[in-house]
Amino acid sequence: MEKKKIALLDTDFIFKTHISQSVADHLIDQVLLLPGYAFFCHSQIVVELGRHTPDALQWLQNKIQNQVVHCYTDEMILDKLERVYGSACCNWYAQFLKEACDAFGDDHFPNYYYALQNLDYANISKTAFLNELVAADEHVGRQNSLGEIKTYVLLQTLDILNGEHIYMFCSDDQKARIGITQFNNVRCISVLSAFLKLKNEIGLTKELSEPYRRSWLAFCTAHKQTTFKVLVANENRRFCRIPCAQVLDEIYEDKFVALGDGFLKYKSTT
Repeated sequence: MEKKKIALLDTDFIFKTHISQSVADHLIDQVLLLPGYAFFCHSQIVVELGRHTPDALQWLQNKIQNQVVHCYTDEMILDKLERVYGSACCNWYAQFLKEACDAFGDDHFPNYYYALQNLDYANISKTAFLNELVAADEHVGRQNSLGEIKTYVLLQTLDILNGEHIYMFCSDDQKARIGITQFNNVRCISVLSAFLKLKNEIGLTKELSEPYRRSWLAFCTAHKQTTFKVLVANENRRFCRIPCAQVLDEIYEDKFVALGDGFLKYKSTT
C-alpha cells in the first residue's frame, strides 16, 4: 500500500478555512478530502483555537475524536522519539525545538527556552524534561508563534518517522512561511494555494467553490483587507498586490502556479 503524505494543520489555516463555508460544510472539510493525505496537528493548536474560535475548536475536536486528524502532545512526541533515539529522546526534542525556533530568528530559542540549554540530557527523565518544557513554554506567551513552533517540532518528528514529503497547511504570515522552507522536503500550502490544490486534485470548480470564496471575501472585507500578495511572472521574488476577488477568479482561470512556500505566482505568458 502506498504511504500517505503527511499534512500538518496550523491554527491560522484551520481558522480561515473554517470561516470559508457553504451551507453543508467548511473549506477545511474539502481539504480533508484530498486523496492520499494523513492529517496531523499539535495539541497547542487545540489550545489556540479554544481561545478565540469556539466553532473551529469544536470542529477540530470532532475530527480528532473521529481520528480524521491525529493530534500529538509533547509527551506523545517524546514517546515516538524514544523509540528511535532511546534515552537521548529529550536531547533530540530540544534540538528539534531549537530548529523550530530558528524559523523565527536566531534569538527566539535563547530568549524563550534558555532554561533548556543547561539541562543534563544524559540523565534527565522524560517527566522532568516535560516539566521544564512546560515552564519554558510559559515564557513564549501568546504572541510569539508557540503553535507554529510546536507544529514544526511535530513536523521534524514525523519526518524522522516517515521519511516522506510533508505538507504544511499554514499561516498567511510571510515570515513563518519562508522560515518553514528551512526544513527539507516540506511544502507550504496557504489558504489561497489550497483553492488551487482543491481545483486541481478533487475538481473543486469555480461554481462549487463560490460559497467558500464568498464567505472568505466577506471576512477579508470585514477586516479591511482588500488585496492579496502574489508573485509577478518572470521575476525573482517580486510581489504585487491584487484585489482579493480578482486573485480568486484568476485561480480558476489557471493563471497561477503554487510555489513551495505557499505563495501564488503568475504563470509566464511568453
